[in-house]
Order: sequence, then structure tokens, then C-alpha cells
Amino acid sequence: MKYFIAENGQQVGPLELDELTAHGLTVNSLVWHEGLPQWERAANIPELHTLLGINPQPPTPPPFGETILPEPQPISPKTELGTYYTPQQPVIMPRPTNSAGTAGFILTLFAYFLCWMPGVNSTLGLAGLLLSFIGLFKEPRGLAIAGFVMSLIGLGGTLVFISSFFGNMLGGVNFLFPFLE
Repeated sequence: MKYFIAENGQQVGPLELDELTAHGLTVNSLVWHEGLPQWERAANIPELHTLLGINPQPPTPPPFGETILPEPQPISPKTELGTYYTPQQPVIMPRPTNSAGTAGFILTLFAYFLCWMPGVNSTLGLAGLLLSFIGLFKEPRGLAIAGFVMSLIGLGGTLVFISSFFGNMLGGVNFLFPFLE
């Protein structure tokens, strides 16, 4: 196990157990090793008692038949004691995802690529619109907004296509844009 010691106002280490005495280890020296929540006096660390000449007291067992739980220790991300800091590992938080918004965007892209198949295009466009709409209520919203807007544009184009197709079938009547005749 590697140890750190506070020596002349500076953090020194990592050191092996036998190297601590060369750096002026006393019962009042501040020492830290992995597993300790904060810097401790050397007298409070049982592994250092033989180096300090302290006779360890044997632990007293709890009364038979009783269960004694240790008290919970508060966890702090960075403990400051003077100018010494406990070395910490960085905490990497995962980025939030929006599955519905992403799926809606992807379905809308497929609808655009399959624009030559009106039935498939409309079905994928509606599914993309629905999933993108659901994704608008979750974070992050970027792909959900893009999918929603693209779905509306694509479905609007499909309606124009269907209107012109059926309008021509019914004798040239344009239902959506009668003023274009």
C-alpha cells in the first residue's frame, strides 16, 4: 500500500511503509492512503503503530448476541485539511439520451429516402412525427425538434401530392390549391 505524508507544508508521496520514518513520521504527522476518507494523524492508523512504537490494544468484541452496525460516514468529493487534498478519481456522468426523439428523427429520414413509395413514406412519416412529438418532452430535444419539423414538412408534401393526384382523377379539381387552376 502506498502512503502520502504531509512534510513541511507539502504533500509527499506515494511512499512505502518503511519510507515514512525517513520523512519525519511522528504520532501527529498527517498521513493518507487509499481507502481513507481524509488525512489522518499517524497515531490513528493501526498499520503505523509499530513504526511509531505504539503498543496496539487488542480490539474488544461486542457483547455476544448483539449486532452493532458501524455508523455511516459522510462522503465528500474533496476534503480539505489545511492545504492538503485527498486524491480523488474523476466521476464521469453519462450524457442523457432521448430515445424517442432519436427514433423519430431516424424514421423521418427513412421517410425522406423512401419518398418514391407514398404508402411507406406516409407510414414512416406519421411514426416519425409521433415519436418526435413524444421526444419533445424529454431532454435533450435537438433530434426530436428536427424530426418533428421534418415530419411536418414531409407529410405536407405528401398531402400536396395526394391532393393533386386525386384532383386530377376527379376532373381536374385541386382540393388544396384551387386558385392554382
